[in-house]
Order: sequence, then structure tokens, then C-alpha cells
Amino acid sequence: MAFRILIAEDEEITLTNIIETLQDEGFAAEGSSDGAAALHKMEEHNYDVLVTDIRMPHYSGIELLEKAGEMYPEMEVIIITGFGSISSAVEAMKKGASDYITKPFDLDELLMREKK
Repeated sequence: MAFRILIAEDEEITLTNIIETLQDEGFAAEGSSDGAAALHKMEEHNYDVLVTDIRMPHYSGIELLEKAGEMYPEMEVIIITGFGSISSAVEAMKKGASDYITKPFDLDELLMREKK
């Protein structure tokens, strides 16, 4: 069974690029362009990893991180953001994020984290 990854990202081109790259590497990756849709997918399916942008419609990445922690404490959560700051990184890590990556990032950087 393939490693399942949910990508929550509101920029369609970024979402598509991440999903395609992960699928090319053999991961079962799917995405949502807003927090509410991502939460719905998390309720419907089991994922090994959630990769979420911080700023999204309906639910922020931090809110998804908190929900994932409540629903699936074993799920790894990686935060990605174009608006990185020390305070948001500290908040994300305190709430259980396994990693914090600022945009723009090299997709190989994300792949290296997934293959750990």
C-alpha cells in the first residue's frame, strides 16, 4: 500500500506541482484547495502525512494541524508557507508540526522530508 499524503494548498499551480511530483515518486498524493475540503478528506480517508499551507480559505493550516492532532495523532503534519516567521514556526512546532518549510521551496526538499 502506497504512502498516503494529503496536500492542502490554495494556489492551484503549487498544489498541482506538489501532487504530480509526489505521485511520480510513488506516493499516493491528493489535494484540496481550501481547509474545509482538506478536513472533509481527512474525515473520509486515512493519510500518513498532511502537507498544509498556513493561509487558506475556511480553515488555516494551523487549524488543520490542530484537527489532525485531535483526529489522527500519528499523522505527520508539514507546514508550508509563503509568509514564514519565527513566531509562526514556533507556534506550528508547539502544536505538533513535524516540519515547517517556507516558500518558494524546491520540491526535492519536500521529497527528502517525505522519504525519511
